[in-house]
Amino acid sequence: MELATLYRDIVETSPDAIWVFDLEGRTLYANPALRALFGAEDIDLAGLTVSDTLDEVGRQQFAEHLARL
Repeated sequence: MELATLYRDIVETSPDAIWVFDLEGRTLYANPALRALFGAEDIDLAGLTVSDTLDEVGRQQFAEHLARL
């Protein structure tokens, strides 16, 4: 089995929510567990940003975190 295929299988079948986003907080990938957490399909998460899911304090903390990156 190719290593990339193994990694993808692990991520796709993980019971843990895995969310990959860019430095702007835009969703690049959401595994099935994260989509289930939000009750969404792939297309629904395409425009979702991390900030969309946070309250004001969380948005500020996340913005500070991204600035440090």
